[in-house]
Amino acid sequence: MIAEKEVERFKKVIDTACRKNDFNGAMAALELCAELRYRDNQILFEQELEEWLARLAGLFDPILPTDKNENTVLFYDGFGLEKRGLSYIYVNALLNLGYTVVYVLDGRHKTYAAQLEERVRQSAGVVYRIESRAYDVWCGRFAGIIKRHRPAAAFLYTSPYDTAGIVSFQRCGKAMKTFLINSTDQEYWLGTKATDYVIEFRDYGASLSFQYRKIAADRLVKLPFYPYTDEILEFQGYPSECRPGQLIVFSGGQLYKTRDKKQTYYKIVRYVLKKHENVVFWYARGGDAPELKRLQEEFPDRVWHTGERPDLLEVLKHCDIYLNTYPIAGGLMMQYSAQAGRLPVGLRTVGDEADDILINQEQHRIFFDTVDELKEELDLLITDPAYRAARNHEIKNGTVIQEKEFAVQLDTIIKKGGSDYKIEIKQYDVQAMLRVYREMNRGIDPKLYYKSSRQFLLRYEFLTIAGNLCLYILSKGKEKVRLLK
Repeated sequence: MIAEKEVERFKKVIDTACRKNDFNGAMAALELCAELRYRDNQILFEQELEEWLARLAGLFDPILPTDKNENTVLFYDGFGLEKRGLSYIYVNALLNLGYTVVYVLDGRHKTYAAQLEERVRQSAGVVYRIESRAYDVWCGRFAGIIKRHRPAAAFLYTSPYDTAGIVSFQRCGKAMKTFLINSTDQEYWLGTKATDYVIEFRDYGASLSFQYRKIAADRLVKLPFYPYTDEILEFQGYPSECRPGQLIVFSGGQLYKTRDKKQTYYKIVRYVLKKHENVVFWYARGGDAPELKRLQEEFPDRVWHTGERPDLLEVLKHCDIYLNTYPIAGGLMMQYSAQAGRLPVGLRTVGDEADDILINQEQHRIFFDTVDELKEELDLLITDPAYRAARNHEIKNGTVIQEKEFAVQLDTIIKKGGSDYKIEIKQYDVQAMLRVYREMNRGIDPKLYYKSSRQFLLRYEFLTIAGNLCLYILSKGKEKVRLLK
């Protein structure tokens, strides 16, 4: 958990930078401060940071309404990842709907979505990469793109602390209809007022945005998403030999989602391997995993740990059971699993954090309230092939939105500001969910993580002191000395 004094130091730097009209310094400090909030994830909203964001956006002249190109849509992708995240399915839908897409990427990151960029160009769209590391220049170039293409709508899809992208949207005013895609609905993010609408993919996120982020209900729009799959990719094989009669339990996702104080997830895996000698456990995601290494030592040749697989959908089809991570469930992995026809069985997460990831999720017995109930279900899935086949079959249809339906609903959102998916605001135990984040190891070394942020603070504070000293020397003998801080 971060020290609040660290955040307070950043806030002082933001204040100092604003009073010095140092836009770049204020933006950098706000970005680092928001990233601390996101990494720590102990609050979902902070009014003070939103006010700083609005103040910084207000330093620019607003982008005023002009004659819009009704068939042009801008999509800002702050990630630029190839075949990852939601950018592909959104841009693909816009192109299939016949829109001219202006695809803008944050060139400060060394990631490239080459195939998606080419897809946009082939469809008569335009691709921009804004590469300046100076925030004022970056925002100026983004504004230039808006003025040049005059889109009717724009989508903001980025990290929770991308101040350049978020400020650029916040200053757009009424120049176009704007939408923020909330892809991290259970975590802190900056920019609650940066867009006209916030697109939620489930009731859980919409409820948190309404109750905790103070976003009005008429600004919330619901659109489930589906996982991008490359149908051309064939199965690239098992990590090791799979012998006849072996049954494969697959799992994957960021490793921090498997860690709690009691090591609950790994105890469940150990139980399965110990009781069922024909089971092989396969975890797909790179990173340091001492827990998996211990399992590999305990069960030689029966625990596979690999990096991410580009043929993920085919991997799931070639496995028998998908085990959800705990204490945090993997939303996208659940969707991949359902699409492949594999029941994403698991232990119910704290605070119902995994609710509504699949359509009509409550109609399927996916999550179990106790470890014993989950063990009983896993035993049945492993020992009864007919039961396993029936459970896998029931999850495949109607639980993930289809590509055509997604495009139809996206078009409705652009034209009407809403979709056919109704939002139900529910009460969730958010404090229990935040406590899980506080207690688990997210794979972040605080000493390494805070190194860059503290270097920034020390450098900025030193320059402020040096500036004050110079002013004092220059103004020596005068009645008043106006300090910067």
